[in-house]
Amino acid sequence: MILRNASRLALVTFAGSWLLMVGGCFGVGDHFTVRSALVEAPSMDRWLDLETASKQERPQHPAARKVEAMGEEVVATLNDPSLSREDRERRFREMLARDLDIPVLARFMLGRHWKKTPPEMRDAYIEAFGGYLVNRYASLLGGASRIERFQVEEAKLLPKGDVLVNTRIDRAGKKPILAAWRMRERDDGRIVIIDLMMEGFSMAQTQRQEFRSILRANKGSIDGLITALREDSA
Repeated sequence: MILRNASRLALVTFAGSWLLMVGGCFGVGDHFTVRSALVEAPSMDRWLDLETASKQERPQHPAARKVEAMGEEVVATLNDPSLSREDRERRFREMLARDLDIPVLARFMLGRHWKKTPPEMRDAYIEAFGGYLVNRYASLLGGASRIERFQVEEAKLLPKGDVLVNTRIDRAGKKPILAAWRMRERDDGRIVIIDLMMEGFSMAQTQRQEFRSILRANKGSIDGLITALREDSA
């Protein structure tokens, strides 16, 4: 509950920084940078307009294909009448855990505190963070609710080689979810999720602010953060 309440406050705080967060770009070293997509916008020929493609065509960029395949898997799972709600939710979370780059996100959330954290405590933190992150993303995306359609609408190349894939998730009788997935290709060739943007807000940036607040309240001790993450995941 602490993290959920902090999230609401963080979203309000970030309302004035929308442009900065839309273009948020993670570095690959100890420090991560955030840059505006408007300042370093790629040329128009680097945009992949998927809306103009025919219905028979599939997204051509690997990151877009990855999100499309993930969406098909999610729809099949959440609409499977043979599965209980608990089973649907469990499988949905397993998919997210598989496709999220949890170690990279965990390090980003800690910022400068990462270097100060002993290796054995880092392991405990990453484990607690993984459970928390999967729960949070699953909740934002509607949990185990049945989905009518998961559609990739557009993909855009970003600085550093990341790809932002815009999607629309239609649910029966509910407002559509517009989600933008920030995808990155790892050294091993896997394409993973490193951020989720909803209503213009970067979840990675929002959560980083939450974690900073908790660390300040605990005088920089990561123990308090680990406890909060575990409680929120229970």
